[in-house]
Amino acid sequence: MDRGIVIKTVINRMTFDGATTDPIQQAVRDALIAFMAATA
Repeated sequence: MDRGIVIKTVINRMTFDGATTDPIQQAVRDALIAFMAATA
């Protein structure tokens, strides 16, 4: 996220781009990315 990488999912069209500054949204984003990485 710090390098400007954007992650877009195909199935549910979610976008993770690091633009959020809310700590709760960042935690949810990081947890979802970790889950997707673990199941890949």
